Amino acid sequence: MELRYLKRRARGAEHKSMRVRDGGSGTPGGLIRRLIDATAAAREHLPDDCLWAYHNVGGLRGGIFDLKHQLAAWALRHGISDDDGKPLHLLLSRLRKTHKALWYTKTEGHMTRFAVGHSREVAARHYADLPSLRPLHET
Repeated sequence: MELRYLKRRARGAEHKSMRVRDGGSGTPGGLIRRLIDATAAAREHLPDDCLWAYHNVGGLRGGIFDLKHQLAAWALRHGISDDDGKPLHLLLSRLRKTHKALWYTKTEGHMTRFAVGHSREVAARHYADLPSLRPLHET
């Protein structure tokens, strides 16, 4: 399956595409097909062709804009707390860096395999140059 998407922060190269494995629900393509099926009825009532559709107090919405309140409510609802017992404040940007750091370790720093979805320069500057990854570079 080929995915085409808009990456707003990629100035000058916003339109992206990537091929993903397609098959059963355990594959990226299968998961996307499941999401398309699950949101089909809601998307019929939206003015644009958003993949993400949800209903909240304000009614039917398309797209994801600010998850801060939804993440806080999710953490509270599931009893996920920080070391002080307060609802955990999730920062998706940190989760992404954690995931990228694990992927960098798994690829043993092989930049071509690691940089999927980014230019090599962006991958190196934003994700590979983390203090926790320095032992990989220094050995």
